[in-house]
Amino acid sequence: MACCTHSGVIDEDSIELNILSNHATEQAITLKIGVFFCEILSGCACSDNPSQAMILENSYCELTLRIDRLNAQISFI
Repeated sequence: MACCTHSGVIDEDSIELNILSNHATEQAITLKIGVFFCEILSGCACSDNPSQAMILENSYCELTLRIDRLNAQISFI
């Protein structure tokens, strides 16, 4: 995922979406969404502290998607 800057592994429980803008025509609906999520950064538990083995890094990404009204197909643009 191009929005990931560290590990590329996302904590799925942390995903939150916000609609930033929308536009509708007879053919399609276009949405710009903001996505808040946490990337999982793997560490080591060298000091026998398991809480150091996984760190979450807050991240944000903006995506634009198009929903075709005829067949409900979604594409990211």
